[in-house]
Amino acid sequence: MPFPISALEVAEYLLYLDYKTSEKDSSKREGWEPITNLKLQKLLYYCQANSLLSTTTPLFLDKIIAWKYGPVVEEVYNTYSDYKADILYQKIAIKIPPKIDEVHSKSIKHIYDTFNDENGKTLVNRTHNETPWIHAFYTLGVYSEIKPKSIYEYFRNKTDHL
Repeated sequence: MPFPISALEVAEYLLYLDYKTSEKDSSKREGWEPITNLKLQKLLYYCQANSLLSTTTPLFLDKIIAWKYGPVVEEVYNTYSDYKADILYQKIAIKIPPKIDEVHSKSIKHIYDTFNDENGKTLVNRTHNETPWIHAFYTLGVYSEIKPKSIYEYFRNKTDHL
């Protein structure tokens, strides 16, 4: 079973995948929505969910926090916050993937491919309809942690897994 990695490493791998997508012929990018910081935060949440479902262990140990616009990993958000709503690969092209083992990289790529055609606002709406964010935001309060157990329990019971 692989060890957890940092959420920043996951973010860098997602941005590497986005950069690689940007290099493809435009006909192979149809429907692609590049990653902004808003979208990145939601992808991290879904990467964590996917890891919890497939291995029952977290992909990363950083806390996911319930913000107004959905789940956020604060350290990653703060790292890229200067870029506001900009497309991140245009600002920080990660041309070499971070060193991540095969199990983690496949899991992250699965989420990237699954949500590749959705923008940040669509993913905000999606997370706002999911129990982990709803519970943390409305029951525990804004800026509360969305616990891995809550994420696992919610997605484990979904028929349309990630």
